[in-house]
Amino acid sequence: MDVMPDFFPCGLRDRTCCFTGHRFIAAHRRDDLIAAVDARIMQLYHAGYRYFMAGGTLGFDMLAETEVLRAARFDDSIKLILALPCRDQTARWEGMPDYMEHLRRYKELLGRADQVFYLADFYTDTCMQERNRFMVEHSSACIAYYNGYVRSGTGQTYRMALADGLDIFNLWDDVNPAVSE
Repeated sequence: MDVMPDFFPCGLRDRTCCFTGHRFIAAHRRDDLIAAVDARIMQLYHAGYRYFMAGGTLGFDMLAETEVLRAARFDDSIKLILALPCRDQTARWEGMPDYMEHLRRYKELLGRADQVFYLADFYTDTCMQERNRFMVEHSSACIAYYNGYVRSGTGQTYRMALADGLDIFNLWDDVNPAVSE
């Protein structure tokens, strides 16, 4: 379902959680991250959250989107919302290893989402930031996978969520424990 951002349902912010996270996930951390995402989705579900929004990109976004769809199999009131920066987002993935597999998975998730918002028709210098702002402005919680590096889209979204007072659940330390000496 294609809808422009002006039509986001009013009054749902307090029942909406967005996701932000890095594109690259170490293979040996993946299972722990999936379990941590599932646990937070269920925690928020029991607190009344039903709408889960992600940005449709590689890595953490797709992982989170998959877990939302898994949770929705048990309760169809759980909805996956995609906030995409532009309609041609995947054009920037060409040439990446496993491009065709990523594109196939993206299209599958796109087809299974309950609602899709496009922030621009074509890629612009600001469409990623606009997508990040849109997700934060329409959420009251954020599940993050953020390593603390400032110069990243994940860092930008994390800081926006922090500034807007969202409840933030950063899973980075949950699955990347500090090494004690």
